[in-house]
Order: sequence, then structure tokens, then C-alpha cells
Amino acid sequence: MKKMFWLSLPVLICLFLTGCNNFSDNTNTEIQELSEDKNGNFILYVSNQSFAINPIDIKIYIDDMIAVNEDFDVGIQHTWKPFQFNLPTGTHKIKIESVIGNSILEKNFDIIDNKHWALAQYWYYPENSGDEGLAPKHFSFDIKNEPYYFK
Repeated sequence: MKKMFWLSLPVLICLFLTGCNNFSDNTNTEIQELSEDKNGNFILYVSNQSFAINPIDIKIYIDDMIAVNEDFDVGIQHTWKPFQFNLPTGTHKIKIESVIGNSILEKNFDIIDNKHWALAQYWYYPENSGDEGLAPKHFSFDIKNEPYYFK
């Protein structure tokens, strides 16, 4: 009986003195959001290019902060939604994921000193469809130093 009391003493002290009710390390696991900036130097266009999965959930992290978290309709397939952010010069990490689309892409990219334009697109063609052919479930990410001109 005495032995059981001494083994539980640290637990009792913790509960009594600190008010802790579990033994977690209390680290903050909340993910921050990256705020949009209409004057930002990084313009990201996001699109669902798959009629097979519509709508598609797309979550995009930039430097481990949530930048985009929305469902995207394929629409007429050539539909891109812009998001604009201000990113400091240097190397950044982008992570693009979809639960429904069963795909994740992680990639590093550089911000030099000017504006940059980027495309994040989801692709999936389970059957041949005209000139497109078959395409597995995947994301593409491209970045350049000049605007995209969509048709």
C-alpha cells in the first residue's frame, strides 16, 4: 500500500500544484494562416482540371501556414482562382494536398525580388478524353517571373 502511494505522489503533486489534467507537453499545434495581400509579390492561381472529381478539396500550405483551403469546381475546366500573398525574398516550401483527390505535392520555390506568378492545378483523367489521354491523380506547380495569360 505504501509503495502505491509513493508511486502516485508525482502525479498528485502535478494535479494539485499546477492544475494539469493530462501529461501532454502543451505544445501549440494550431496552424497559422497566411494572410492574403492585394499588393503582394506572389500571385497563386489554383484550378481543378479534372471532370472526374468535381468539386475537389484543395489545401495549400506555404512555409507550413495555410494559404488556401477551399473546394474547387472544374467549371469549364479553364477556370483559375487567384490568391495574392506577400512573401519575403528567399526559398519557400509549398505543400498542396487533397483528401478526395488522394494527392500531395511538396516543392521548394524561390522568391527573388520581383513579382512571381504561380499555378497550382489538380489533374486526373481516369479515361482517355480527346487529346488529354490518361492522367493519374496529381498536382502540378509552376512558377515564373511574368504573368500568366489565360485563354
